[in-house]
This record gives sequence, C-alpha cells and structure tokens, in this order.
Amino acid sequence: MSTTLNAEPLFHYISHATALSDLTGKLSSASNVAVDIEADSFHHYYPKVCLIQLSFDGNNYIVDPLAGLDLSDFLKELKTKNLIFHDSGYDLRMLKLSFGFEPEGEIFDTMLAGKLLKIESLNLAGILQTVLNVSISKSSQKADWSRRPLPESLLRYAAMDTHHLLELAEKLEQQLRGQNQTGWHQQMCRRSVQAAMNHTQKFNPEKDWRVKGSSRLTPRQLAFLKQLWLWREKQAQHADLPPFRIFLNERLVALAIRAESQTKLDFDALCRDIKHCKGQRLAALCKAIKKAFEQKPAQWPKTKAFSRAPRPDKQFLERVEKIRDVCKKIAEQNNLSVELILSRAIIGKLARAGSEGLDEMVREDSILPWQADLLRKPLKEIFNNP
Repeated sequence: MSTTLNAEPLFHYISHATALSDLTGKLSSASNVAVDIEADSFHHYYPKVCLIQLSFDGNNYIVDPLAGLDLSDFLKELKTKNLIFHDSGYDLRMLKLSFGFEPEGEIFDTMLAGKLLKIESLNLAGILQTVLNVSISKSSQKADWSRRPLPESLLRYAAMDTHHLLELAEKLEQQLRGQNQTGWHQQMCRRSVQAAMNHTQKFNPEKDWRVKGSSRLTPRQLAFLKQLWLWREKQAQHADLPPFRIFLNERLVALAIRAESQTKLDFDALCRDIKHCKGQRLAALCKAIKKAFEQKPAQWPKTKAFSRAPRPDKQFLERVEKIRDVCKKIAEQNNLSVELILSRAIIGKLARAGSEGLDEMVREDSILPWQADLLRKPLKEIFNNP
C-alpha cells in the first residue's frame, strides 16, 4: 500500500509489497535519484537502516525496511542509478552493512560539491539555505527511527532530506562546471564510495578500550578500566543500546581510578553514586571490578609508549614550508580552501618522500589525480632545487 500523507512535502510511504513493486517499476525508468537514509545508531548497539528516502521524477518516497519487505529487487534496481546523496559516506556504509548494497552508477555528493565551492556551512540545512534559499528543520536528528509507528511529523522530516536534493545537485553541478571542477568532484565522490565499500568494523580488544582520558592512568588503573570497558560492551550488546547509554567514558575512567585506590574492595562505596545500575548489571559490574583487583602486575595493560620523533632536519622543515606555500598559492589561484589541496599530514609525508612520492601517493589514493596535476610542476621545482 502506498500512502501520500496530506502534508508538505508530499510523499509515498512504502510499507507493503505491492507498493514496493510499483516503486521498483517506476524506478526502472529514472536516471537520477536522490537518496538518504535514517538509521538508529544513537539508540541501539547494532545499528540498522530504518528508512530509505528517495526523490525522483517529482515524487518523494519513504521505504520502510522494518516492515518485513523483500527489498532485493528494489535495491537491485536502485544500485544501477546515478544517485545523489548529501555526505554519502555514512549512508553508503550503512546500506552496505545492512543490505550488501554497492552502487554501480555515479554518485553525486552535494556536501563534497559544497567543499569545492567553498560554501561555508556544509550541513544539509546550511547548503540548502545558501544555494536554494530553502530553510529546513534539523530538530529530529536524534529521533529513534526504529520506532513503529513513526509519527507523521518524523516522516515529513525524513522526506525533506531528499525533497530538494535533485535541484540542489543541479545547481551545484552548474557551479562546478563554471569553475571546471566537475572532474575533480567526480574523483572525490568515487574515493568516498570506495572508502565506504572498504569500511570494516572490527573489534580490537587491545585498543578499543583505551578511551579518552586513559593515557594518564597507571598500569593498574588501566587494568580496572579495561575490565569496566568490557563489562559495558557486554551490557550494551545485551540491552541493544549504544555503550554511552550504559556508562559514559569519563565515568568509566573515574570509576577505574577510585577502584584502584582501594586496598580492600568496598563495592558499596564504589557503587554508591551509580544510581541507574542495579540487579544483574550491578552484579556483573562488581565481578569486573573484582577480576581487575585480583590481577597480577604481569596481567596489567601497559601504558602507551610515547616515543619522541627525531627532530626534523633543516632541509625537511624548509621543504614543508615550501610545499605549504605552494598549496596556499594553488588554493588562491583556483578559489579553493587550502585544506582541499593537501592535509598537513600529507605535506609532511611528501616532504620526506621527495619527487617519487607524488605518484606513489596517487596510487595509494592519499592524493587525488587532480591534486597531483596541480602540484606536479611546482613540487618538481622544490625537489630539484633543495
């Protein structure tokens, strides 16, 4: 069943097989399709795509992936289209994670276009205001999109995310063409797609628990922190909640410090101010603290070793400064933000690598071909005249 809710923007809410089949048929004749998703990572440990919004041929659609639909034919058709996203990276990662979705057509990312065009505010609301003089609300960004039924106000909000995207992309493409930057934008979009397709979420038990603030802890305090972090992770998985909803990082660090300071475990004193942690969760917390308390020094995690890098030589520092000056000059000549030419890290890497470094970095995709084309001649002068 396809329902057009009586509100602006008008859209079709797709929650039944017949409506999805009809949408798939209409999609087959479309060329360019604006796409956005809503996921529930703010509310769940295991994030998933909760809505897929589409706009094409003057119509807006919201597909409900949680309605028990078979999306395979729909997604098979969608992946062949030229797709317009705003900040495509997260959406494509989530579509790949949830459905194995891999786009085959071109991607036009309006946020990346905004970067090239030096638009100051790059969020969707800001760029729509700047380019189309359209105001949209972003008040529902932290909504729980897995709720069903979703209120009409949230569905209208979701539909707005693609309602203007095709027009926005058209305007941005005209501006890019006027600055001879369409090829540059395509390269940036393709790199963003590649990064999203190659993205993996792997748990690293030796690194992931080292949260902000852990670098100042002693090895024994780190032992408590690691066990507390592992406890929080298990609780979050069990409750299907993001870890911060169980226990904030700063509270983990503070509790690790307090636990380590005790010569004899006093769980009542430790847990006195943990109001929301009760029953089995509190029992598991006490068990984690006890495990850390009983560990021997050989079992404690090691503090991070901070090795001082050797002081850069004068020639290297001079190269860095010359490359920075070249980047500033190129940015001014092409009306670009200097950060779009090279990042500070890449400048340092280039200064060390010398003349062969540029092509190698293009091959490894840390420098795009258009950036290399702008840099090749001035860098050759720098490296040939140390």
